[in-house]
Amino acid sequence: MPNRKNTRTFINADTRQARGEPTHHQQELMETVVAACAIIAHADGHADLSERRKLLGMMRRVPPLAGFSREDLDHEFAMHELAFATDPDEARDHAMKLVGMSPMHKTEVQMVMRACQEVLEADGILHPLEYAALHEIGSALKPQSVGNQAAHP
Repeated sequence: MPNRKNTRTFINADTRQARGEPTHHQQELMETVVAACAIIAHADGHADLSERRKLLGMMRRVPPLAGFSREDLDHEFAMHELAFATDPDEARDHAMKLVGMSPMHKTEVQMVMRACQEVLEADGILHPLEYAALHEIGSALKPQSVGNQAAHP
């Protein structure tokens, strides 16, 4: 007998897709990308407006993330900015937990790393702390094994 919770999840995912809304996995992916990019943007002690613009522009070009509104992305990034302004160490720890939380396809891991690289280069200053953060993010991301590469609902 199928698990009702799993069936409900798939039905809800199908309904969300039919409505053009992001799926649960797309939401998690967006949150991971924003958290990772916020870590990079704040690694040198201050986030530059060019870094935020680069993140927003990149997310509009990437199909799994293009369905999010600018308001959704602004809100998610603003939450990280507020957290970094309040307590940088706690904000970084929280963002790193988000980065390492969800298993992703290898291509999604590569996409997160490309987004981080774009944000790192956005202000024209390649700070060593940003490179260290990029390495830590790469270590925290969880690529799925080849056998688990099925599409996410």
